Amino acid sequence: MHGTHQSSFIRNAATLTIISILISGCLMGEEEAESGDEVATDNEVSGSVGDGPVIGANMRILRNDGVELMQLDSDANASYNIKVKTKGKYYPLGIDARNGTDIVTNTAPDFDLLSAVFEPGKKSVANVNPFSTFAVELARDLAGGESKANLETAQGIVSSEFNNGLTSLKVSGPMRTKVDGSNIAEIVRAGILAVSKGQWEASQALGASRGLTLKNVIIPQALRVIVPPLTSQYLNITKNSSLAIAIGYMDVVATIGGISLMQTGKEMETMIIVLTFYLVVSLLISAVMNWFNQRIKLVER
Repeated sequence: MHGTHQSSFIRNAATLTIISILISGCLMGEEEAESGDEVATDNEVSGSVGDGPVIGANMRILRNDGVELMQLDSDANASYNIKVKTKGKYYPLGIDARNGTDIVTNTAPDFDLLSAVFEPGKKSVANVNPFSTFAVELARDLAGGESKANLETAQGIVSSEFNNGLTSLKVSGPMRTKVDGSNIAEIVRAGILAVSKGQWEASQALGASRGLTLKNVIIPQALRVIVPPLTSQYLNITKNSSLAIAIGYMDVVATIGGISLMQTGKEMETMIIVLTFYLVVSLLISAVMNWFNQRIKLVER
């Protein structure tokens, strides 16, 4: 009898111990989650601005309660890079871009561009373009508003419904897909896929071969979609070529900014020459792509 009472006491004590451990673990988890939302952390946010690249756009970074964190302008490469410090509970952060100049059309965008930073992190990509604008507007109309879940859902809808053809956008969406040289092949592919299937069928019905269809029907229409984002890619490649010095490649930065600087000892003059070189090359690329875009655009009568 005594043994029965003792074993029952041990079982009860063990049960209470397990329950207390589980409860304390849950409470600690909640405290950690709450503390994570209350701690302000740095987040390096970057991205491209515009579909046709937009320079000089007035941009704002906003908390989810509408409080403005900072203002900035998109740079000469139609991109931006900033460091934001705020608490986790204020995510997703909102981004808007107004005015500026589309370097393909030399006009301001027709509407304000929107985007969002989904969650805290050390580095985040938040592109600001028409696709991201549609996604943000759609998320706002969903139950729960501009939450992370709604933004992800809206991105998926925009990527599929607008048939942009970019495989990378299917994975991380138009807001969080890093824009670099690897996107060029997908931009060309997207432009071709953007032409409706009926164009292929109509051309083939007239007896045109696949090659003639591409040359005379598909490519001329696809170029109107391809050229604006391609301009941004070429500008990014030009800018990023300066990083070749990191692997010992003797590019402009290494020769003029390195060898010439050491031989002459004139830092200011050397840096001005390097900056002037990249400025001239970027302006030439923009001018050529703008001219080409004017040649292929639809003529309104």
